[in-house]
Amino acid sequence: MGRGLIEYSLPKSGRKEAIAFSAYLNYRLADGSLIHVDQQAAWCKGCDKFVVAEYLPEVKELEKSLADLLAGDVKRVQRLDFVGRTAAEETDQLSRRIEWRRNRSSPPRCLECGSRKITPLPSDEEFAHPATGEKVIMGSMVFADMDWWDAEFSPEGEKLNAGP
Repeated sequence: MGRGLIEYSLPKSGRKEAIAFSAYLNYRLADGSLIHVDQQAAWCKGCDKFVVAEYLPEVKELEKSLADLLAGDVKRVQRLDFVGRTAAEETDQLSRRIEWRRNRSSPPRCLECGSRKITPLPSDEEFAHPATGEKVIMGSMVFADMDWWDAEFSPEGEKLNAGP
């Protein structure tokens, strides 16, 4: 089983940190249905390390994505075909995601400990560490052979189960 992994190097201290994303993290909505948890790299004050955290897109961003899909975005439809999804499935997913996002009141959380004290990491190749100021160099996204992470969260991001 592969997971997306980003490795970060801290040349001054010689440390390395890594963040592993998961395709198996979902919100369990009130009706029992699931929507995927969008993820971002972040620094968590609660964990005191780089982590994977929730990414909460703005409603306008989701509405634009839905409008583009409904307008027949050819490249998007091709990408959906590649991963075995239909435009109708994606339309349903986006519609439910928009409704969920309109009702979401809490800020994003660390998906490991649940803390709201997170700082999203820049996508720049180099940036200052959020806590220490040390230079951080971001590696490229790779897929690593590692155990999967399967978990469900409430619509507000509270962990419901940890999975295997």
